[in-house]
Amino acid sequence: MSIVIPCYDRMDLLERTLSACMGQTGVPDGLIWEIVVADNHPDRMARDVVARLQPQSPVPLRHVPAGVRNIAHARNCGVAAAKGAFIAFVDDDEAPEPGWMTAHFTCLDRTGADASFGPKYPVFAGGSAPDWDADGRFYTTDFHMKQDAEIYPLRWFPPQPRGLGTGNSMMRRATCLAEKTPFDEKLGRCGGEDTLLLLTLAHEKRRFVWCANARVWEFNEAGRMTFAYMCQRVQRSSRHSAWCVWPSVLIP
Repeated sequence: MSIVIPCYDRMDLLERTLSACMGQTGVPDGLIWEIVVADNHPDRMARDVVARLQPQSPVPLRHVPAGVRNIAHARNCGVAAAKGAFIAFVDDDEAPEPGWMTAHFTCLDRTGADASFGPKYPVFAGGSAPDWDADGRFYTTDFHMKQDAEIYPLRWFPPQPRGLGTGNSMMRRATCLAEKTPFDEKLGRCGGEDTLLLLTLAHEKRRFVWCANARVWEFNEAGRMTFAYMCQRVQRSSRHSAWCVWPSVLIP
């Protein structure tokens, strides 16, 4: 099993993520796992962080050069370098809880599903949510579904949860990531590469499930805490979803 972390230039947050990944607990006996950092910065800023933390890691911790500022390419490089039959994705601003990896793995093993997705809860610079969203609702991804409940992203009725992404997920390589470049690198600068992959997999009848106990904590820097930022983020997410569902309509 492999944990893949794409990163660019947030080294303090990357160290937070790596410390949380190295602290995973409850891993079944005999399960071999690793951590792969896909470094998307041209100066390979993550190399020294990885080298410094390697002696502390209970499992192989590897640094993989991953081109220049293209998140899809970084994800693809991470997948190509990973050795696991199961690949968990976590972003460099997310810190998984100690039982996160085991929760995803046992969920997939129990359900036979192709991919599992878990909730994201916010942590804010300065310690509190912005005044305009005091509960952090816009920064939280929790579908409030039962453990192991199936997700059908292509269904519109009854309503299905929206906002699936790879940021807190685990996928079977054989059924979800078998292509040489599963993430479309044309979308690597504008975003939406994970939405496109997941909707493509849904069209191919891959099974998605909700893993309620695979939780991560996403750090939100000050620049993300404005109302204007959130408006742009929601608009961008809606545009990506619409493009992935109706590309022939929206793209000349």
